[in-house]
Amino acid sequence: MGKKDDRTASQDKLAGREPGLSVVATGMRIDGRLDTNGVVKVEGMVSGSIRAERQVLVAKGGIVEGDILTREAVIGGEVRGAIYADERVEVQAGSQVNGDITTKRILLQEGGEVNGHLRMEDPKALARDPSTGELPTGDQSDGRKSEAEAEKSEAKPASRISWQPAVGQGASSD
Repeated sequence: MGKKDDRTASQDKLAGREPGLSVVATGMRIDGRLDTNGVVKVEGMVSGSIRAERQVLVAKGGIVEGDILTREAVIGGEVRGAIYADERVEVQAGSQVNGDITTKRILLQEGGEVNGHLRMEDPKALARDPSTGELPTGDQSDGRKSEAEAEKSEAKPASRISWQPAVGQGASSD
C-alpha cells in the first residue's frame, strides 16, 4: 500500500470519517484486486485478492477466487485461495475454504470445510503484498533483529524447521 493510501486513511480519521462497509451484492462479479481500509461483505463473486484492514465477510453463496488479507475473516460461503488474518478466522457450517489459513485464532464450526494447511501464528496479513501474498523482501527497519526475535530463532531446534511452498499458488485458474 502506497503513501498516498496511508495519507488518505489518516485524513479520514482526522475528519472523523470511519471506513464503511462495502458490499459485493448477489449477482455481482468483481474481477481484480479489492482493497479497502474498512469491511468487505461478499455475497456475489470476487475473482482476485481482497485486502481489508478491518474484516472480510463471505456470506453464504458468496465466492472468493483469490487470497484474503485482513484482520478478521468470517467465511460462510466459498474461498478458493489463502486466508491471512491478523486476529481470527471463523469458518461457518456449510462453508468451504480451498487454501491455506494463517491466523492467530480460528473457529471452525461443525460442517465447515478447510482443504489446506492451517498455521497458528502471526500472519502479518496487512503487511503482505495483495497481488502475491508475500511479505516484503526488504526489511523496513535497519535490518537487525530485535533481541526477542533473535532469541526466538535461536531457541528453535533444527528438526522443527521445515520448508513450505509459497501460500496461495493454487489460486490461479490458468
